[in-house]
Amino acid sequence: TVFCYQDMLARDLLQRRATDEHGNTLWKNGPLLDAALGGGVAVLDGVHRLAGGVLYSAVGRLLQDREVDLADGRRLMPPERFAELLANGLSAEELERQGIYQVHPAFRVVATGEPPTQSGSQPGGRGSWLSQETQTLFHFHKVPALPRDEQVELCGAGSSGQGAETDVLKAAFEGLARFSSAIRQQAESDPSLTSMTLSLRQLLR
Repeated sequence: TVFCYQDMLARDLLQRRATDEHGNTLWKNGPLLDAALGGGVAVLDGVHRLAGGVLYSAVGRLLQDREVDLADGRRLMPPERFAELLANGLSAEELERQGIYQVHPAFRVVATGEPPTQSGSQPGGRGSWLSQETQTLFHFHKVPALPRDEQVELCGAGSSGQGAETDVLKAAFEGLARFSSAIRQQAESDPSLTSMTLSLRQLLR
């Protein structure tokens, strides 16, 4: 899982710069790159926080063409082209020595993000993470917020209180859930209220 943040650069989604014990610069793979090489599922959590254009510039080629040039000089290519090189007599070890690797056929990416209207921008508009380019990268599914009763039940399940303490916590959860639900409805027409909404994660805290 990659937790996205506002100041994140496109390069940070794939690799990050680090130094070894001798002070030499090196590049460390991020979870997204590890998934691409190993055939895992990478989760990009909170892509709405990324600056405009970062998401597409980071994963556009990787998702559409299954290839990307990395900061450390290595190159990832689609399995079909990698197989062609193998068929021409090159071994996987020789290609890896040249810095050429294949994107695993099973590699997948799941991205989560708030609707642009909740992020203070309109779909496809300036500042929106949901641009025309990013719309070509994913299949989109809208996940509605949990009903208030289910939120309260889930929050209560994680409580360690007993007896009267549990009742107090449940009442507090119910009040916060009602507040969050009311604010979320108002925020649909007034984006300035978005910052006042409480996510399920915040309720659990």
